[in-house]
Amino acid sequence: MSTNISVIMINASTQRVWDMITKPELVKLWQFGSDLIATWEVGTGIKFRTEWGDKVLEQWGKILEVTPTQLLK
Repeated sequence: MSTNISVIMINASTQRVWDMITKPELVKLWQFGSDLIATWEVGTGIKFRTEWGDKVLEQWGKILEVTPTQLLK
């Protein structure tokens, strides 16, 4: 299994960044139109699902830790 870690600097409020990574309608804007499927409960899954042509592509993982507007693993 591969792991991807990205680090970027964003000139936005903490709340705006949180919204961009947790609200499905905003995630579509930067995740190639993917549907975000997550309950945000620790131990549950997270999935990005996209239909591309005749294929369904999915990226998935597990929610490890959540502190709203502060931390998401």
